Amino acid sequence: MLDPDVRRVLDGTSIAHLATVLPDGSPHSTPVYVGTQGDRIIFFTGPGMRKARNLRRDPRLALSIAPVDISVRARRRPGPGRRLDRGRRRLGDH
Repeated sequence: MLDPDVRRVLDGTSIAHLATVLPDGSPHSTPVYVGTQGDRIIFFTGPGMRKARNLRRDPRLALSIAPVDISVRARRRPGPGRRLDRGRRRLGDH
Protein backbone atom coordinates (compact mmCIF):
# COMPACT_ATOMS: atom_id res chain seq x y z
CA MET A 1 0.00 0.00 0.00
CA LEU A 2 1.33 3.44 -0.92
CA ASP A 3 2.00 5.89 1.90
CA PRO A 4 -0.68 8.65 1.78
CA ASP A 5 1.98 11.40 1.52
CA VAL A 6 3.64 9.61 -1.40
CA ARG A 7 0.25 9.14 -3.09
CA ARG A 8 -0.53 12.86 -2.66
CA VAL A 9 2.73 13.80 -4.41
CA LEU A 10 2.23 11.21 -7.17
CA ASP A 11 -1.38 12.21 -7.83
CA GLY A 12 -0.48 15.90 -8.03
CA THR A 13 1.08 17.20 -11.23
CA SER A 14 4.51 16.04 -10.11
CA ILE A 15 7.48 15.52 -12.34
CA ALA A 16 9.77 12.62 -11.55
CA HIS A 17 13.18 11.74 -12.90
CA LEU A 18 13.40 8.19 -14.15
CA ALA A 19 16.85 6.62 -14.30
CA THR A 20 17.34 3.54 -16.47
CA VAL A 21 20.39 1.70 -17.80
CA LEU A 22 21.63 2.32 -21.35
CA PRO A 23 22.91 -0.61 -23.43
CA ASP A 24 26.52 0.35 -22.62
CA GLY A 25 25.75 0.26 -18.87
CA SER A 26 25.73 4.02 -18.32
CA PRO A 27 22.78 5.74 -16.65
CA HIS A 28 19.98 7.47 -18.54
CA SER A 29 17.86 9.94 -16.57
CA THR A 30 14.86 11.76 -17.96
CA PRO A 31 11.89 13.69 -16.54
CA VAL A 32 8.52 11.91 -16.71
CA TYR A 33 4.94 12.60 -15.60
CA VAL A 34 3.93 10.24 -12.79
CA GLY A 35 0.72 9.12 -11.14
CA THR A 36 -0.92 6.14 -9.50
CA GLN A 37 -3.13 3.31 -10.66
CA GLY A 38 -4.44 1.52 -7.60
CA ASP A 39 -1.35 0.95 -5.45
CA ARG A 40 1.02 1.06 -8.41
CA ILE A 41 3.22 3.98 -9.42
CA ILE A 42 2.87 4.70 -13.11
CA PHE A 43 4.71 6.99 -15.50
CA PHE A 44 4.00 7.96 -19.06
CA THR A 45 6.18 7.19 -22.08
CA GLY A 46 5.84 5.97 -25.63
CA PRO A 47 6.85 2.41 -26.59
CA GLY A 48 9.67 3.61 -28.85
CA MET A 49 11.20 6.05 -26.38
CA ARG A 50 14.73 5.40 -25.09
CA LYS A 51 13.52 4.80 -21.51
CA ALA A 52 10.96 2.22 -22.67
CA ARG A 53 13.56 0.41 -24.76
CA ASN A 54 15.98 0.46 -21.81
CA LEU A 55 13.36 -1.01 -19.47
CA ARG A 56 12.42 -3.78 -21.91
CA ARG A 57 16.08 -4.78 -22.06
CA ASP A 58 16.89 -4.24 -18.35
CA PRO A 59 14.03 -3.57 -15.86
CA ARG A 60 16.21 -1.87 -13.22
CA LEU A 61 15.20 1.74 -12.52
CA ALA A 62 15.29 4.53 -9.99
CA LEU A 63 12.58 7.15 -9.64
CA SER A 64 13.15 10.52 -7.98
CA ILE A 65 9.98 12.54 -7.44
CA ALA A 66 9.88 16.34 -7.35
CA PRO A 67 6.65 17.58 -5.74
CA VAL A 68 4.84 20.24 -7.75
CA ASP A 69 5.20 22.78 -4.94
CA ILE A 70 9.01 22.84 -5.32
CA SER A 71 10.28 24.99 -8.18
CA VAL A 72 13.03 23.14 -10.05
CA ARG A 73 14.22 23.45 -13.64
CA ALA A 74 15.25 20.18 -15.24
CA ARG A 75 18.71 19.94 -16.76
CA ARG A 76 20.43 16.99 -18.38
CA ARG A 77 24.12 16.58 -18.93
CA PRO A 78 25.27 13.06 -19.74
CA GLY A 79 28.82 12.01 -19.02
CA PRO A 80 31.04 10.60 -16.32
CA GLY A 81 31.37 12.23 -12.93
CA ARG A 82 34.70 13.58 -11.76
CA ARG A 83 36.20 14.72 -8.49
CA LEU A 84 36.55 18.44 -8.05
CA ASP A 85 38.14 18.58 -4.60
CA ARG A 86 41.75 17.70 -5.53
CA GLY A 87 43.88 20.79 -5.06
CA ARG A 88 40.85 23.08 -4.88
CA ARG A 89 38.85 24.62 -2.12
CA ARG A 90 35.78 22.66 -1.17
CA LEU A 91 32.36 24.18 -0.84
CA GLY A 92 32.05 25.73 2.59
CA ASP A 93 35.82 26.38 2.94
CA HIS A 94 36.62 30.05 3.50
